[in-house]
Amino acid sequence: MALIWALFLASFSALFATGETDFKIRFGSILKSYPKATFDKDMAFSNPDAEFISFGHPLLEALIEWVTKTYFKGLQKGAVFKDPSGRYKGTLWLFEGEIKDGKGEIAGKRLMAVFDDGKEVKEVNPALIWDLVPVQKSKPKSMDLRKDKAQTCSVRAVEDYKEEILEERKRQADIKRKYGIKSLEYLIGELDAEVF
Repeated sequence: MALIWALFLASFSALFATGETDFKIRFGSILKSYPKATFDKDMAFSNPDAEFISFGHPLLEALIEWVTKTYFKGLQKGAVFKDPSGRYKGTLWLFEGEIKDGKGEIAGKRLMAVFDDGKEVKEVNPALIWDLVPVQKSKPKSMDLRKDKAQTCSVRAVEDYKEEILEERKRQADIKRKYGIKSLEYLIGELDAEVF
């Protein structure tokens, strides 16, 4: 059952110390309250006044950043989920891919999901995890044998992501160049008119 929530962030500054300019540029500002918010896409479309919170939303991204900083060691231990549809039986690896530009600044980050069914290792959409159900009691497993294959797949995914960022930066540079040249031509024309 999908719900619409009212979210009020009382301990906003303590919990989400994301006043960094880089965070705001990438995701936007976090509001102190969300009177109507939902995590369900269909609910958001049927209630246009509700804020849809998903990957890329500043609140979720800040929460992910906080959880990662606070619980990183625990996150590396993993968790067990069950796929109610029965389509996915295997291991879902989650990796964070980070691309830095020539100045050493972060050009982009992306969550990479790699599914390993024991026979094939392939990249999947990380949103898949929303369809899984946590298993409360499970026995720990050793995953070291398959981790290398998953990491190799995630490195390929990061390389593809790097190409996406490169293409987007080229597109933005072309737009800036095009409009920059037009602006200069206009200013030169204005100066020529003033001289004569």
